[in-house]
This record gives sequence, structure tokens and C-alpha cells, in this order.
Amino acid sequence: MNRQRWWPCELRGRSGELALIEDELRRVADGRGSAIVVTGGAGIGKTRLLAETKTVADRFGIRTGSVAAEPNESAVEMSTLLSALFGGREPLLSRQELPPTQPEPNQRFWLLRDIEAILEKNALQSPLAVCVDDAHWVDAGTAAALRELPLRLRDVPIAWIIAARPTPESNPIARTLDYLQSRGLCKVGLGPLRAEAIAAITAEILGAEPGRNVLTLAERAAGNPFLLVETLLGLQDEARVEIVGGLADVRNTQLPRRVAQKMRERLAHLSAPAREAVIVAASLGRRFSFTDMAQLLDCPTSDLLAPVGELLDADLFVEHEAKLAFWHDITREAVRASVPVSARCAMDRQAATILLERGALPVEVAYQLAASAELGDEVAITTLLQAAKTVVSTDATAASDFGCRALDLSPLQHPRRGEIVSVTAVALHTSGSSGEAIAFADAALRDTLPAEQEAQVRLSIAGMFALSPDARAEAGRQALRLPDVSPTLRAAHLACLTYNLLVAGRIEEARRSIPEARIATAATADPRASLILGVAEAGIAYADERFDEAVELFTKTAREGLAAGENTRIRMVQMYCGEILSHLGREDEALAIAQEGLASAQRDRQDWIYEMYETWQARLWLRLGRISEAAAVLEGRFELEDGTRAVAALDGAALCAMARAAMHMADTRQLRRAGEIGKVMLKLGTPVIKQHAAWMLALTAMADGDMNAARDWLTGLADSPVLPRFPQDVTDEMVLARIAAATGDDLLAQLALANTRRRAATNTSSLAISATQAYVHGLLSNDERELRAGVDGFERCRRPLEWAMATEDLGICLLASDRAAGVATLGQALVRYTDLGAVWDARRVRGQLRDLGIRRRIVVREPATRGWAAMTEAEESVARLVAQGLTNREVAEQLFLSPHTVNSHLRHIFAKLSIKSRVELARLGAVEAGTSDVPTSQNEGHTLLHRLARHREADDGNGAARTFGIQ
Repeated sequence: MNRQRWWPCELRGRSGELALIEDELRRVADGRGSAIVVTGGAGIGKTRLLAETKTVADRFGIRTGSVAAEPNESAVEMSTLLSALFGGREPLLSRQELPPTQPEPNQRFWLLRDIEAILEKNALQSPLAVCVDDAHWVDAGTAAALRELPLRLRDVPIAWIIAARPTPESNPIARTLDYLQSRGLCKVGLGPLRAEAIAAITAEILGAEPGRNVLTLAERAAGNPFLLVETLLGLQDEARVEIVGGLADVRNTQLPRRVAQKMRERLAHLSAPAREAVIVAASLGRRFSFTDMAQLLDCPTSDLLAPVGELLDADLFVEHEAKLAFWHDITREAVRASVPVSARCAMDRQAATILLERGALPVEVAYQLAASAELGDEVAITTLLQAAKTVVSTDATAASDFGCRALDLSPLQHPRRGEIVSVTAVALHTSGSSGEAIAFADAALRDTLPAEQEAQVRLSIAGMFALSPDARAEAGRQALRLPDVSPTLRAAHLACLTYNLLVAGRIEEARRSIPEARIATAATADPRASLILGVAEAGIAYADERFDEAVELFTKTAREGLAAGENTRIRMVQMYCGEILSHLGREDEALAIAQEGLASAQRDRQDWIYEMYETWQARLWLRLGRISEAAAVLEGRFELEDGTRAVAALDGAALCAMARAAMHMADTRQLRRAGEIGKVMLKLGTPVIKQHAAWMLALTAMADGDMNAARDWLTGLADSPVLPRFPQDVTDEMVLARIAAATGDDLLAQLALANTRRRAATNTSSLAISATQAYVHGLLSNDERELRAGVDGFERCRRPLEWAMATEDLGICLLASDRAAGVATLGQALVRYTDLGAVWDARRVRGQLRDLGIRRRIVVREPATRGWAAMTEAEESVARLVAQGLTNREVAEQLFLSPHTVNSHLRHIFAKLSIKSRVELARLGAVEAGTSDVPTSQNEGHTLLHRLARHREADDGNGAARTFGIQ
């Protein structure tokens, strides 16, 4: 019997759940995004609900792409998502829209960006739904995509519908669903069917209202739809149902055999050929072909016609498109459980061979081989190794599983054991495995590999930027303790160790390691070791705040690295060089380096370089007073960050910038996130990460008006002072001095004074540095002359936010001697804060003026928080292009931003306009411009552009400068 024959015409007992989903789909039809997760145990009706969901989606005009994850593809990168989008008879998307991808380690980053752009483009033409059933079996890549894409495309009419059984926390999809739920997804939990639904389904299947005995049997299914249908079909199979007087009933309440019997007993009632066929098919997966069954049974396909027909009639098999499938996952699992383990392993092993011969990828049969192979199985060893190498950069946990199993299968003298150990060790370190697992990998390296090979493996671990610098440094130390390591490899390890100590914030240890590294590197003339050591030496000069020398060293290292062909690492060197140039007042040069680096990384599809440059550029923007633009970039970049992945010093600096921007903009949501992230970083991080974490937490405390808490975060570090950070902002001590002054903390005051004095003495050409020193001294000594020097210095360099801070404190200082001058100076600070969008600071200055009882009116543009007038210039640019129908990627390309930054701008635009989708944005723009229809052409889309322009002109004109009294 085909399963479709017994599915009720109407979904029974799920009206409430379906209503929730229908409401979400209605939102999608109206132009907004949605994410829905359906949870419940096996057989509870998730697949049936998803089928009904598709019907509802069709009614709303929502095109749907569906897939059920396959357990044997759980290690195949992005297989489930790609099948949902591009598979099936009527694909949701065309594969021709997807650019060709190369099998590089960073493929996922760019593939997700490509998929995001294609989905957005198609959804803006008609709403879409992506349905993933059996998500508990999805691969790690799909789990990551389902975590990221629904949030990045939340403003686009796409419904993400995910059905899964309850899964352990270690499963990637469990973490994905928990995260989506924390961000407001719609959760639909399926429980047992109620009595009225059970009665309705029973009546529909049996063709009459159920009698008392039938209902008694039906209730024994405990509300599980699969078991209920199995019971009813079993009664029909045994011809026990009698319809009398309009009631369908049975003479007794004995369960039908197909339910009461174990699967082994049920299979015993089949013919021998059918029994063999179903057992063999269970080793081939959920879906399989006649051909594969025939090959595994070693018989002609024609011999399977009768057995397969018998299995279809017995409701063990169903037809699924051009293949056969099991009636339900529960059915297949029961069949497998009925077979002795040894026999099942033998069939699984044989099935894996057939699938490989049919062209299956190693990762598609890896789990099956891992469970079924025996010691010395060459095919299994080779296949598992290949699978581990394939997924080590995208799913290190799976790679470590495959590698460990390959080690178990390979004899001690196996010729590829060293290679297996190498891959497994790297995978275990990358996956963040337990200390015991790492110890196992280390022991396997020592027991298996010669010292030179072990040192080579540890060098690859020492160069993994995804790992904590402390973990990388430890890999180097272990390699350097090995005997008989070649001079070239030893030099490379010494150079890497110096660099890793530097970026971990262990500056003195890095400094002590330089002499030995220099001697070893000079003796080998290895260009890679020379480059890494050059970066480390320049970095130490930077950490010592010898900025001119650091620029020279970074420039020299970049030149030598380019000659050696180390183009990728040179980008990092150039970024650090640009960072220092910005401290020295050469911001234009720094911005040019950032733009060129972003363009190069995007062209060459280098994901980590792109993200590094994107966040660095945002930090540059923040220094230049472009607060909202910096915030948009950083919010998009770290939207999924929870503190556990912030292992790099650059990430710590960028997260501090995100917190600083949120503080000035009075963004309570981002400040709350920054506080949560900072606490995790403070607990888990290296010394440099702990410095950044303490600084973040101090900023969030300042934003809450709690200077004492800010001081406590700054004084709580045991390893080192909180400032200077690495990388640093040369004006950080301005904030530190404010906290010291507010709390009377002499130690923090002395730290601020000492840092700025030392930095100014070493870098005499930097206006920002000298102005910071003057400000800090003036604030802490209440010296008007020094504060004026700070204001003048910041006026001459491009630090508008720091100018406003110095002007504010100068105004406060002047109040004691010249009240009118103090009030006027505070008014100047208020104007600049308002222009910069520094809402938090502007509120503080207004409060100070109110506390002074100032009643005269100050003319300043009143900052709007809602409506068109609240838009920043960057937001206006995004709104104009979106209103013309451009996708995030198209907007990003025109404005030289990342799609994530565009997405962040859109969220701010929607909040300011009190809307929830780009459809509403286009409609609102049309209404504001005096038309009634949503723009349907590029010319009509310009109505919003003109409207925004009029608002900007009005704001800038004299008539728009509003006056308000300081009461």
C-alpha cells in the first residue's frame, strides 16, 4: 500500500500547530522572513505536518523547496541544503545561478554568501519556503547555514521550516535550533494526538465510526500517529474489522501481529526472498534502487519483482520518486535491530563497497564503514582517511571521528598510519576536543611518527588561526622539545612561537624568544620563517609603541614576503602597517590599504582576510567619527558571536569597537550582547583577550552609568594592566582617565598618565597621541591649559569624537572660572555629539546643562530617533537602493560594503521607520512620495530616493535647525 492512500484528506489533531505555521507563512506572503522549527519524536507526524505546510504555502503563493536529510550524508558538506534548494523535480532555484565553487577549505564562507544572494534575489520576485525534514541528520555545513541564513535574510520573504527529533546538545543542529529560538523563531512542538483526533483518523481509515474495542486498541498507540496507523492497518490486514450499524469494531482488543510482534517475528511471515531483500535494503539506506539491491543480493533485478511487491503490500516499502524507500525510519531501524550485529556489519560493509563502486564519495559511506569494517580493512582505512581529509576544514569533529576509526583499523606498521595520525591530530585540535582527546593525539604522534614528521604536523597546528594562540604556542613548544628536528623546521617553529606568544598578549615571553629565533632563521634562510619572525618583531615594536620603527619593520617584511611569494600572509602585514599609520595621523593611507585589501580578498575568495579587513576598516571608521557605519559592520560581522570563538586579538579589538559604538549610540541591545560576550571572553581567553574583555565590560558599565563597576572590571585583571591593549587605540586612556576621575582611583589615573606620557615621548609626530596626553593630564589635574591643548590637537587631527569629549571636559573645567564660557563650550560639545549620532553623550551634556539651570536656548539640530529624518547618510544610501529593488549583494557592491553590513543598516532603517520588511520600505517610500503603489520600476523606485534627499536638504537648511530650551 502506498503511504499516500491512508493519509487523511485533512490533517487531524494539529489545528493549533498548523494555525501557528499559517500565521508565519502569512507574514512571509506579506514580505517578511520567518523561521519555524517543528519538534517531536519519531512517528509523531512531523513529515505529515510539513506536507500540509506545503499546501498552505501554495495557497499563499509561496514556492517551496523540500528535502529530508539522509543519515548517510551527514558528513557531506552542505548536501542537505543544496538538495533543498536545487534538487527535486521542480527545483526551488536554478543551479545555473550558483557560481562554480572550488574545493577550497574556505568554500563554505563564499558558498553561503552566494546562496544568500541567490535566495534574496529570487525571494524578492516571489516568496519562498525552504523545508528541511529529519534535520537531526543534517551535515555540519547545513547546520551552520540554517543558523546564519534565516537571520541574515530575516527581512526577505523566506520561510525556513525545520523538522527534527530531539537531539543531544553535541549535535550541530541542536545548537542551531537553540540559537534560532533565542532569536525569536516560531517553535511548534508535536505531542500525542488527542482522543478526538484519534477517533477521526480511525474513522477515516476504517471507513466508519470506531466502536469501543477499536478505540481501546487505538488508544494503545499513545497518540503516536505512526503507531496508530500501524495498528489500524494491521487490523485490516488480518480482516478483523467488522462494520455493523455504522460502527467499525473488532471482537477483542488483542493487538494486530504487525504491532505486537517484534520485527524479527514479522519478517518470519514473509517469503524467504522478501525477507532477504528487506534486510539487505536496510544496509543501503533510507532510499535505494533496484540495481543496488540486486547487486548486493547477487541476483538479476527481475528476480526482485515479486519480493519487492510483497514488501510494498506489507507496508515495509513504499515508492519514492524513482526509488524505493522504507515505510518509515522506525521501520528501517526495527529491521536493522532484528538482525544479529555481526550479520548487519557484514552487510553494511558489502553495501559500502557497492556504493563506492557506484561513485559514492568517501564521506557518503564513511560512517557506514566506520561501523562495519574490521582490523586491516584496506578499503575502509583508505576511505576513512580520504573522508577525514575532505571534511577536516569544515567539520573537524567528523574528521576526528573518521581519523580515530582509521587508526583503530590500521595495524601499527601500516604504511599510511603516519598520515592518518597527522590528519587526526589536526582534526582533534581544530574541533576543540577534550584534553583527553588531545593527549591521545599527542601520544599517537609520538608513537607513530619520526620526530621530523611529528614536528611538521605540529607546525601546521601552530599556524591555525582558528585555534587559541596559547594552544598554537603549546604545539610549538612540544615540537621544539623533540630531538633531531631539522634546522629549517626548528627555525619555523621558533618564529611561529614568537608570533603566537605576541598575539596571545605574552609580550615579554615573545621578546625573550626573539634572539634564538633570529639565529635559527638566519642560519636557514627560510623565507616563510623569516616572514613570520619579521611580523613578530614588527608586532613587538608596535606593542612597545615604537610606531615609526614598527611601520618600517612591517614595510620591510611585506616587501620581502612578496618577493618570496607569501602573498596571503602579506595582507595581514599590510593591515598592521595601516593600523599604525592611522595612529600617526595618516588615515587616508590606512583607508586605502583597507579598501585594496577588501577588494583583493573578495576577488581571490579569501574569507579570513576579508573578515579581518572588514572589521579593521570599521575600527578606522569609528576613530573617524563614522559611528553608525562602524556599528553596522561590526554588528553584522559578530551577529553570531557568543564569546567562545573570539580567540584572535583582532577579534577582541573589533568587539571592543562594537561595544564602544553601541555605548555612544545608546544601543541597549548591543550593549547587553557586548556584556554577555565579554564575560565569556574574560573566562576563557588568553591574556590579550582578557584585556579586551575587561575593556568591553567597563564600557558597558559606563553606558549604564556605573563608573564603580567600570573601575572594578579594569582593576580585576591579574596578568597585566588593562591598557594598552593589543591592538590598541591610542586614545583609550581618555576613557580610562574619566573612569579614574569619577571613582577617585589613583592607580588607574597613574596608569593613564604613564601610558600617555611614554607614548607621546616615543611618537612625537602624532597629533592624536600628543592631544591624548594633554587631555589626560588636563582632566586628572583640572588644568584648563592642558585641556585646551587637547581640544586644539584633536581639532587638527581627524578625531571628532575625541574632540567632543575634550571639549565637554574643558567646558566643565571652565564653569568654575567663567560660567558663560563653560556653557558655550558645553554647547559646542553638544552640537558635535549630535552631529556624530553620539546619542548617549549628547544626553549626558544636556543633563549637565539642565543641572546648571541653564535657561537660555541653544540652537542645535534636534536628533530624531524615528522617521526619515533619523536616517544616517549610510542608511539613506542603503534605503534608496533597496527601494529600487536591489538585493543586499547588489547594494553592497555599489556601496563597497559587505552584505552583512547592508543587512545591519536595513535593521536600523526598519526600526526607525517602524516597519518589518523591504516590501514595506518600498511601499512607505511610495506613499511618502505621494504615490499609492509599491515601486515597480527603477524610475518609480527613485521616488523614495527623492523623498530621502528632501529630508536631508531640510535637515541641513536653516529652517530645519530646531531650537529647544535647556530647562
